Order: sequence, then structure tokens, then C-alpha cells
Amino acid sequence: MSSKKVSIIYNIKDNASKGVNKIKGSVKGLTSSVLSSAVGFAAVSAATIALIKDFADFESAMIDVGNLTNASRDEVNKMSADMIKMSTTVPVSMGDLTDSLFDVVSAGVPAAESIDFLTTAAQLATAGATSTKVAVDGLTSIINAYGLEASEA
Repeated sequence: MSSKKVSIIYNIKDNASKGVNKIKGSVKGLTSSVLSSAVGFAAVSAATIALIKDFADFESAMIDVGNLTNASRDEVNKMSADMIKMSTTVPVSMGDLTDSLFDVVSAGVPAAESIDFLTTAAQLATAGATSTKVAVDGLTSIINAYGLEASEA
């Protein structure tokens, strides 16, 4: 084979190798982008699922409170809105607040006074470095033992 033909073959091979390497680099970049997007999507999906679960738990707890107090749908909706508002003013999780609200109404605090009572208990818990559940238990025990009204807590 002549040296000119060999030179042409090597040039073709070199150019083809460069093209293949560019394609490999592009595929690696695309794969990396797809994986990054998939990881991001998975994280957003997990957060969304957790948020939906938290909302469903809240909704279920408020229905339980409504059933226990024989509250109307409008009253439960108002208590729900009040709970959401309260959750922005006290450093207590919504799950703890809804569990404690159930304990408040179970102890005989009227539904109309339950949110104010729970707010007092959450503030007491925060100041006393304890849980809202413990504060609710203490306050309800005191008002029941001394025959006080919930508004006197």
C-alpha cells in the first residue's frame, strides 16, 4: 500500500475516533443530566408525598375531634383554620397540636374553648420545656380537680 493511502486511512480513523469520543462525551453528559433530574424529581416527589400525608393526618384528626364534640362541619372548619393559624405562632408541630387537641376535648373542654385552651397549653409547654401533651394533661387535671372552667386555665 502506498504511504498516501495509509495516511488517508489513518486520518479517517483519527477523525472517526474524535467523532466517537465526542458522542461518548455527549452521552455521558446527557446521562448525568438525566440522573440529576431523576434525583431532583424523586426528592420533590418524596416531599410532596410527605406533605399530602401530613395533610391527611391533620384532616383525619380534625374529623375525630369533630366527632367527639359533635361539632358541625362549619365548627370543625373553623377549628381547623384556627389550628393552622396557631401552628404559626407556637413552636409545636401540627401533629402534636392535633393529638393534643383531641386530648383537650376528651377531657371535657368545650369545643368553643378548645383552641384557646390548647394555645395556653402549647405556650406553657414551650416555656416549661415539655410536650404539649404533658401540658394539656396537667392543665386538664387541675381544672377538673378544682372544678374550674377551661377559660380559667
